[in-house]
Amino acid sequence: PPAVTKNGAKASKLSRWLVLHRLLTPPLMVPLLRCASLLSDSYVIAEGRVITFLVLSLVIYIPIHLNWNGLLLPPSPDPLKSAGLLPSPALSPSIVRKESGILLACLGVLIGSMYLSLSFHGCREEQGFCQPSPFLSPLSRLQDSQLKNLYYILSVISLGVFAYLLRHCLCHYGNLNSSGGAVFTARWILPLLSVCLALHWAVSATPEDSFRKLSELIRLAQLALPRAAFCLLGLGLCLIWLDPLTVFVKARATSSSRSSAPALPRYRASTGISPQAELRHLIPQIYHRMRRSLDDGELSGGIEADNRPTVEAYGLGTVYSAPVLLFWGMLGVGLLLLHPEGMALSFLLLLLEMGALLHIHASSINLSGAHGASTGGFTVPWAPIVVWSLAATQFFHATGHLPTFPSIQWGAAFVGFPDGHTGTFLPALLVSLNTFASHILFAVGCPLLLLWPLVREVRGSRGGRACGEEGEDAVMEMRLRENPEQFSSALLQLSARYLFIHGVQVFSSVCAAAILRRHLMVWKVFAPKLMFEALGFLVSSTVLLIGVTLVLRVDMAVSRWFKRLIPDAAR
Repeated sequence: PPAVTKNGAKASKLSRWLVLHRLLTPPLMVPLLRCASLLSDSYVIAEGRVITFLVLSLVIYIPIHLNWNGLLLPPSPDPLKSAGLLPSPALSPSIVRKESGILLACLGVLIGSMYLSLSFHGCREEQGFCQPSPFLSPLSRLQDSQLKNLYYILSVISLGVFAYLLRHCLCHYGNLNSSGGAVFTARWILPLLSVCLALHWAVSATPEDSFRKLSELIRLAQLALPRAAFCLLGLGLCLIWLDPLTVFVKARATSSSRSSAPALPRYRASTGISPQAELRHLIPQIYHRMRRSLDDGELSGGIEADNRPTVEAYGLGTVYSAPVLLFWGMLGVGLLLLHPEGMALSFLLLLLEMGALLHIHASSINLSGAHGASTGGFTVPWAPIVVWSLAATQFFHATGHLPTFPSIQWGAAFVGFPDGHTGTFLPALLVSLNTFASHILFAVGCPLLLLWPLVREVRGSRGGRACGEEGEDAVMEMRLRENPEQFSSALLQLSARYLFIHGVQVFSSVCAAAILRRHLMVWKVFAPKLMFEALGFLVSSTVLLIGVTLVLRVDMAVSRWFKRLIPDAAR
């Protein structure tokens, strides 16, 4: 018995040490350090710059950690061992170098975006020597006409680049070929919304004294343009929600279609997927049917001489991420409408930083899986989730906001309603959307952390990723259809981790306000910080639920699409 007790004590100490070792990793130490810093009024006052430093530090940790584990560069051959004894790498050295180059290039884009985002910060009353960003002032308040024109041109260019990057990404993955509601939104509603926004900025910046004969027309435009933009935004979001599929099906006329025996359909996740990957990686019903066809020799009737499939589905590899990205982009343009014109460049930087974070995350997953270090399943590590949540706070400051009541941009309540409101709900909603725009965008885009590594999955891998097999090509997001239980659990885990980080920040603000309730700055620093953190948590929770529901909505639409496409005999 003494020996058993001693061994049990050792096991208990070992388990506690392992738990402590997991908690002391840099991805979890950074939010813990931030939560502890909320007890300092100096940190709360300078949080905008400190949070930028924390995000940058944690992002730089990712390539350093990969390099420390020998994953950033291809392994060098050992001359002391024969080639036959060395294990075959999962990826070729050229692909590993390409992924490392993408990771480092995105790191450079991220650093540049974060550095430029500091130019859009506001100033607190406690920061006496601080100069607020000139982009925070509306163009109508600028007296210099040349400076006003320069700012307007810069804002329009930023808005155009924002919309172009969204459409280019969707077009690159073949999601603009179909005729559904989401594609109609991307092709027509998004450009029209951008044009309405640019015209609204031009009308708002025009002084009425310069065009007295057109004063009535200017007032009408100030009323009609933002309301038209709101209507286009609502229409686009509804179309994405009702018809989220962006898949284009192309059927080829085959010689077997004229025979009495029905041809077996084959499917392609994207244009670069081989037939062998199609047989293994679509839904399990297709897989078993095609295996039986191979055994019975029935497959010869369903393939042309050029070995191409009889049914090609373009955009199927990004069927989940495309509507989420488009939904995010529409929200981004709509929220930009509630901000001053100069914030267009800040929203463009937000898009660039989010894209860089997604590519860094995907490249790190590819490099880890290339050396057999993948954790398996669809689990998103803590590091990108922590960076994602901290970036929401970073761009809260980079869009000109501060956790103080005097810094609230009350002008957002009168966008489209220059004569005021009869109630309080609509202006409160507009001001809330303006204040927590960064929380909304990062929360609704949170599922992309799960989807983007599948979009960026390296093709031609010999080792395979989670849920894959040796010798397979990338099938992108169709892996989620093969493992619906893992997909649901990974989505739930991602949401829980994201909300956990925000919840811990709210709890730390509560503790700071309670402990420092007799502090001289409690009502000026700690109490407003608590209220903004709590409201940000509520907004993030609500919008994250909308984003997750959109992904599930897409999953249901994909299931119905497969049922319509696959004949009953092939299911």
